[in-house]
Amino acid sequence: MLTKENFKSLIKVILSSIFYAMSIKLFVTPIRLLPAGFSGMSQLISLLLKEYIGFSINFMSLYLVLQVITTLIVFKFIGKRFAILSIIQYSLSTVISQVMPMYLISKDTMLLTLYGGILCGISSVLALSAGASTGGTDFIAVYVMNKKNTPIFSYIMYANCIMLAVSGAFIEWDLALYSIIFQFVTTVIINSVHSRQKLVSLTIITDKPDSIVSKLLLISKHGITKIKAEGSYSNSSRTILFMIINEYESNDIINQIRQIDKDVFIGVSKCERVIGKYSINKIT
Repeated sequence: MLTKENFKSLIKVILSSIFYAMSIKLFVTPIRLLPAGFSGMSQLISLLLKEYIGFSINFMSLYLVLQVITTLIVFKFIGKRFAILSIIQYSLSTVISQVMPMYLISKDTMLLTLYGGILCGISSVLALSAGASTGGTDFIAVYVMNKKNTPIFSYIMYANCIMLAVSGAFIEWDLALYSIIFQFVTTVIINSVHSRQKLVSLTIITDKPDSIVSKLLLISKHGITKIKAEGSYSNSSRTILFMIINEYESNDIINQIRQIDKDVFIGVSKCERVIGKYSINKIT
């Protein structure tokens, strides 16, 4: 169903795909930066197999296998909506990259590396804010953050840097070093803006608690505490629902609550940290 929220997410995913394609065709490809993530991993495995055991395999075939495996994991453990939006993102990125002409906008390699990294970071942030990802290692990062609520993009960057350094030994060291700078800038942008690991608490006062709880348990992986209360002005019974969620989920959850109870009262507060378990095992 194409709701207002889903439409906004789709627009963000489309913009993310355009920015990603621009980063590739205007910045990465003209100066021949080495790929990272699953693309770089596939290329490196292909190089190592050919170099040491004489076995030749197309790296794009390996890349496709890795994408399919992680997409299936995403469907199972993170959710169908996230997986579908992610598939749209990386499919559109591939198509746009194929049709967009390559253009050298500067002869300064460092400028192209820095601004290419910024554009790629913005692309990832747009996708993540839409409840999607750019695929590949982003799937791994989002899966870990959903399970542990631990920022992991920096660790993904460290792994990419090691992989690029090894690739540089086979291809060209200058390209590897510039590629590491590109990855660093991209990761800084994501960590600075992305809100998936940020927490907020919701205090929900309603007279339709059962309907709201049933809905939230279907769309969220977080537990809910129910407290019986009484309105001091109306002297009527109320229920307070308390839950802690990731900040990026707040708009969607609030919209879902208001569809059930238009007179609901919701307080939203920033949460510095959580001690104890705030997620439930079921993820939809």
